[in-house]
Amino acid sequence: MGVCSFLGLPLGAAAYWLADMGGQGAAGVGSSITGAIGVLAAAGVGMVASIASRERQERWPWLGVSGALVSKAPLLLFIVAFIVHH
Repeated sequence: MGVCSFLGLPLGAAAYWLADMGGQGAAGVGSSITGAIGVLAAAGVGMVASIASRERQERWPWLGVSGALVSKAPLLLFIVAFIVHH
């Protein structure tokens, strides 16, 4: 599960792509919403896999924690860009 926490990035990108394909609405609003969906999916997958690795008491818990941090990075960048832009 610790290694699976790194899958937040590709799964978040896939969620972004799926939301972008189905996104309808104004150009700026749709782009912002699909970006939010992608980064939240990435952070959520990383967090859940990290919690699962801690619950299973895996041998290398730092792997799950570092995977969650890597998966959370797009969310942090999205929030910073949103704050700076508006």
